[in-house]
Amino acid sequence: MKEYIYKLSSEWIHKGQIAYYRSICDLTIGVIGMGIIGKEGEVKELLQECDYIVNIMPSTPHTKDILGIDILSNAKKDAVLIIIGRGDVIGEGDLIKALDYNWLSAAILDVFNTEPLPSNSKLWLHPKVWITPHNAGVSRSQDVCEAFVDNFNHFTNSEPLLNVINWQHGY
Repeated sequence: MKEYIYKLSSEWIHKGQIAYYRSICDLTIGVIGMGIIGKEGEVKELLQECDYIVNIMPSTPHTKDILGIDILSNAKKDAVLIIIGRGDVIGEGDLIKALDYNWLSAAILDVFNTEPLPSNSKLWLHPKVWITPHNAGVSRSQDVCEAFVDNFNHFTNSEPLLNVINWQHGY
């Protein structure tokens, strides 16, 4: 654990991090949640190619645990998993196992199976996990009111409503 704790000592120590720097044009970034990847069962193949795997999937019966241990074991060496969609795409135990077995080099997590993340979760202290506060979409009351009025006008004019949820799909 000591190698992950840095203290201010007024000296330049990079231990390989800077030497390992890669430009974004050198990276392969896969986004799971757009297109046909999940429908066609191509997740394993995608993981084999990606330096960064970004999950933006909604929570549906079809996406629950889709990134289980049998899938993550296919990840490219040093891949980073970013989860900003819904947290139930992977169980906490499977994620910790993937990190401990070095199938993933890191995980950046914005959502979890249980929210808020319990204080006794092992993810809080895992050295390969970064947790973000899940507050990028704070709604302002005036924006909510404007969206309501827009949709109310559509409704009263018998026009199609905006931002309609498809309950069969779950999003």
